[in-house]
Amino acid sequence: CVLGACDMMRNRPDDRPFFCYLPLGKPHPAYYAEEDFYNSIDPDALPPSIPTPDGDANLPEVLDALRAEYRSKDITDEMWRDVKRIYYAMCTKIDSLFGLVVDTLKEQGLYDDTLILFFSDHGDFTGDYSLPEKDHSTLQDDLVRVPLIIKPPDGVQVKQGNRQHLTELLDITATIYD
Repeated sequence: CVLGACDMMRNRPDDRPFFCYLPLGKPHPAYYAEEDFYNSIDPDALPPSIPTPDGDANLPEVLDALRAEYRSKDITDEMWRDVKRIYYAMCTKIDSLFGLVVDTLKEQGLYDDTLILFFSDHGDFTGDYSLPEKDHSTLQDDLVRVPLIIKPPDGVQVKQGNRQHLTELLDITATIYD
């Protein structure tokens, strides 16, 4: 998919603009990472998992139901750490693939004139709260704090910087039009 997109950029007509939408399905369950990406993640550098809250936390009951469904009490801390390591390895692979796209844009002299949007639809728990993946009912930080990177073409005036605002993918179209 990524190599095909890079080939498209290399072989496109010079006199016409191009559009490339490159949806990558990972990181996403089922969790799997190639050995080189897996080995690139230092398990000791991973953030600790957020523990399962006690009943006083007043969280939605769906989380307890999911923990029961996943049999989370049978999963060891070491196993959760490996889930997180695999997830980070999958993210690292996406970063590497995105790097190939950016390198191709630069190689073809297209980078400065190209609008780039890099985003994700959700994160996963990866062991936080003793859960492996997202649910559709709650909004914990590890589910909603995901990348949204916008690199405009040169000459488009924007205020550069990092923002910590809650944004929906629905907002992207209006943002680009603005």
